[in-house]
Amino acid sequence: MRSARLSALTALVLSATGALPLVSAAHAAVTDLYVDNGSASCSDTPAAEGSPSRPFCTISAAAAVVRPGQTVHISNRAYREDVHLTRSGTPDAPIRFTGSGPADRFTAPTEVTGTAHAFQLDGVHDVTVDLITARAGQEAVLVTGSSRVTVDSFKVSSSGWSSTADTRYPALRIGGGSKDVTVSRNLVTSSRGDGVTIEAGTAGAVVTTNEIVDNQGRGVSVTDAPGTVVVSNSIGQDCGSAIELAGNSSGSSIENNELGESSDGSGPWGACGPDERVDLAVSAASVAGTTADYNVVATGLATPYRWGGQPHPDPASFRQGSEGQGAHDLQAAPGQLRGAAQDSPSIDSANADAPGELATDILGRARIDDPNIADTGTGAGHHDRGAFEVQDEMAVQVSAAPSTAAGRPLDATITGGVTRPWGDTSVLLDFGDGSTPVTAPAFPLAHTYPGPGTYTVTLTGTDAVVGSRKATAQVTVQPIGPVKATLTLGRPNAAPMSVFADISWTASPWPTTKETIDFGDGTVVAADRSTNGNDHEYTVPGSYTVTHTITDDHGRSDTVSRPITVGSDYQPLRTPTRILDTRSGLGGAAAPVGPGGVLKLQVTGRAGVPANGGVTAVLLNLTATGSTQDTFVTAFPGGPVPGASNLNVAPGHDVGNAVVVPVAPDGTVSLFNHIGRVDLVADVQGFYTTRPDDTGRGIGTLAAPVRVLDTRSGTGGIGRPVGPGETIRVPVRGAASVMGVSDVAVINLTATGGTQNSYVTAAPDGNPPSTSSLNFSAGQTVANQVTVPINADGTITLYNHTGSVNLIADVQGYYSAMAGSPLVSTAPTRVLDTRDGTGGGRRLGPGSSVKVKVAGIAGLPDHPLSVIVNLTATNPTEAGWLNAYASGSPVAATSNINVTPGATVPNLAVVPVGPDGCIEIHNHSGWTDVVVDLQGYTA
Repeated sequence: MRSARLSALTALVLSATGALPLVSAAHAAVTDLYVDNGSASCSDTPAAEGSPSRPFCTISAAAAVVRPGQTVHISNRAYREDVHLTRSGTPDAPIRFTGSGPADRFTAPTEVTGTAHAFQLDGVHDVTVDLITARAGQEAVLVTGSSRVTVDSFKVSSSGWSSTADTRYPALRIGGGSKDVTVSRNLVTSSRGDGVTIEAGTAGAVVTTNEIVDNQGRGVSVTDAPGTVVVSNSIGQDCGSAIELAGNSSGSSIENNELGESSDGSGPWGACGPDERVDLAVSAASVAGTTADYNVVATGLATPYRWGGQPHPDPASFRQGSEGQGAHDLQAAPGQLRGAAQDSPSIDSANADAPGELATDILGRARIDDPNIADTGTGAGHHDRGAFEVQDEMAVQVSAAPSTAAGRPLDATITGGVTRPWGDTSVLLDFGDGSTPVTAPAFPLAHTYPGPGTYTVTLTGTDAVVGSRKATAQVTVQPIGPVKATLTLGRPNAAPMSVFADISWTASPWPTTKETIDFGDGTVVAADRSTNGNDHEYTVPGSYTVTHTITDDHGRSDTVSRPITVGSDYQPLRTPTRILDTRSGLGGAAAPVGPGGVLKLQVTGRAGVPANGGVTAVLLNLTATGSTQDTFVTAFPGGPVPGASNLNVAPGHDVGNAVVVPVAPDGTVSLFNHIGRVDLVADVQGFYTTRPDDTGRGIGTLAAPVRVLDTRSGTGGIGRPVGPGETIRVPVRGAASVMGVSDVAVINLTATGGTQNSYVTAAPDGNPPSTSSLNFSAGQTVANQVTVPINADGTITLYNHTGSVNLIADVQGYYSAMAGSPLVSTAPTRVLDTRDGTGGGRRLGPGSSVKVKVAGIAGLPDHPLSVIVNLTATNPTEAGWLNAYASGSPVAATSNINVTPGATVPNLAVVPVGPDGCIEIHNHSGWTDVVVDLQGYTA
């Protein structure tokens, strides 16, 4: 209620004095008042200033105090009020109410919604209201008893919602004895009644340059209002006549209007009424002194004209029946009207001297001559009919982006164009870098800039009608980055000797002059940046350094190197197969191996091991039995006997151990006996090959061994010794990160507390085999590494021959066709011997550890993943155990070797390597010497 009290007070003063209230000189100087209902400081109190910093909250509050010569600026917000204007200006000092926004009726952002009227001008003069979007329950704008009033650049939409079947409110009504009221440049649409109504008693009304469309009633309705001017309007799609002069509206002027197609029978608020729809209807009493010419009517109406009550179907009939009216009228298709087409007959054909004709069109654009169309109008000769002046639609567009072309870091790609419907246009492209502009450029085009930076590209189009129009775009040329070599290496499945080098992420801003890949084996090739290029197959297993080098045409180079290890995949045999037994003569002579003797054993071409030249090593379970002296046995590929051992055996004991033995070129391995005589038994479990079939597997090593079976404690689901002839299944897949795609497990298998001399066999199918994986004596604790295929249900099978025994199984690793790394087998190489200081170690005491350097030894790379070692404990003082693990890792809670005082015990182990290139050996109790012989590695 802030405005009501002030408005009432102001009205009281005015009615009492009959004149404007006295104000100070300071207030008299104010020419602008402001309204902003979104301002936190707005006020409608008597102390309100109406200044930008303290605006009024309502338009009505400003209307109550506005004075001649003042302009009320209404912010672009929504106002819900009925604004009643009762204060007048003078001819020299009019009052203006204006919305905020561009000077066209399509985008007026200031909205006023009234219950009855958005604006009511009652008994005022010299007032202009413009740039408003208005709607109301009745008339959006109502002018009564007023003169010299202008309603300009309004958007009146969906007004008159309080209309009934008997009473339909027009969007704008001028009446009540008003004089010289101008309705100009407005969009009037979707009203429940007429678009514009000029009522009886109105004189000198001008309806000019409006678009009046889609209303439920007539476009412009004039009744008993002589001298009305309806000029340069675009009217169509209304339910009633486009223009109707009723009663006595003589002496009027109807010129330059585009009277578009009629409604299709439906209006914005429902179906149209039964009234006949015509473009121009003039009553008999309105004919006298009225001019109707230079109008365009649409095709499609049966009766576009009704003059003096007589219908006329076309302009020719109208001219003949109206005694010369419509001499310049045209008839055109609806699509050529309302400013829609460059070829419209409305172009340059209007009467520029018609009463009420404006110098600008509904959008405020100047009248302009279309050089492609002959002037057929009068006066200036190039006014268009209707509310719209068709313009030279020359459009200029340009865009610029850094080039993505290889080797062009300073280039930008520029696209654009100039559309020029009105004839010849010159086009000039300026790159913004001081270079010579290009005339008539052919887009897209590339431009090379002098250096990094942000540049403004300007495209200018010029013609003789509108002059020049420009469009600009900025492009940023980034600093030139370095040449950057990249290299990612990978190995394809079932191709352990192959490598592919991916260099697709290499960056070279400038063109490349030389780019190579050196695979480290003497092979250097020209690099291929496609992701499928750069494949290479090595001929010798081992570790190599692959180097990618790139050089650009500015002399800049970059190099990147990556290590790669290629070797052999493992292929298991379904069941272990015995290929040597010197007791029976299998695989050689039926005699023990004598002192210093070397037995040469053929392994390829036997028991499923192929003789295709691709086998690099075999996995044997090697057993010594019946020795006549304490001795050791060494397995090696041939040639000089290495200073390493695989078996240590004493008379009266059977000792077995898993060994990985490189195969000589002739397909054999060699077995050396140190002293005395000893029988040897060898069971082949699988082989390593550079030519695997589709079942080739890489080896994966766990970070630490994981116990999956201990019959003493119930781990693995069995809490009792394994009986004679009994087979058990032990789940391993999924445990200890043994991947689901793995099908071979590497197990450290320990037997303890056996009641009889016996052996245990690890096999995939549970059938009692004819070979052994682990031999033990009654009461002995002994371990051996076994590599065993995994059953389909994720288990391995363990078979005990005789007696009862507790079994312990610790998973060390796995083989998989989908994961893991190829193995590089090495000739046995001693890397630690605490007895003589080899490897820097010394005899281990209880709870102590020794670190063993393996990286860089015997051809190993600097960062191997894991090593296969033969681990031997000798001269122990107490029963205990040893375990091996990656350097820097916690001591594992599992064992690799179990020892008794005075015994020498070997075992094969797969051990992950720490970041420092070392493994560690931990002794649980007592004192012992430790020997470590390297047999292979992965990387």
